[in-house]
This record gives sequence, C-alpha cells and structure tokens, in this order.
Amino acid sequence: MRWKKDFERVVQFHHPLWTGERRGLPPIEILLTELYVNRDLLPVLTLGGKFSPSRLDELIDDLLLAMANWFHEIHSTNNRIDLRNAFVDFLKHPLAQVISFN
Repeated sequence: MRWKKDFERVVQFHHPLWTGERRGLPPIEILLTELYVNRDLLPVLTLGGKFSPSRLDELIDDLLLAMANWFHEIHSTNNRIDLRNAFVDFLKHPLAQVISFN
C-alpha cells in the first residue's frame, strides 16, 4: 500500500488522539465525510502546503479501491468454501457446541 503513510497522516490530522491501531479508526462514513469536507477547505488551510486537494482525491480513490478489493476478497467463492470447510471441521470435533437463536 503505497498510500498507507499518507492515509495515516490524514487520519492523524482529523483524529489527533488516534494511536495508529486499526480498531481505533473512525467509522468509514465519518472519515469519508471529513475528507470530502476538508478537500474543499484544503487550499485555504495549507496555502502552498505539500498536501493538495488532488492528492486527497487520489487518497480517497485508493481507500475506496482498497475497500472494494477487500470486500471482493472476503466474499469470493474460495473464501466461502474455506469458511464452510473450517466450520464443518469444527462441528466434527466431539466437544463442538453450536448455539442457535432462531
């Protein structure tokens, strides 16, 4: 992920208390809203800074593409078969328990 460092800098800018851990990331809807709002303010806020609105657009595109790829990966047919096989193997264990809330 060539864009990871920039992504972390942008998140840190919006959320100064973020420690860099995935579980501490803000919800994606909030983060994207912040990015889109601040994209319009960026030229005024950074007057000649290294981070441009076009770079922020690239970062947003990279983030959305990474999310789409991740979604595709976890929902691919092979992963579903692997998950199903792992679940069947789990059920074969003599002490396996399944709780259903139907």
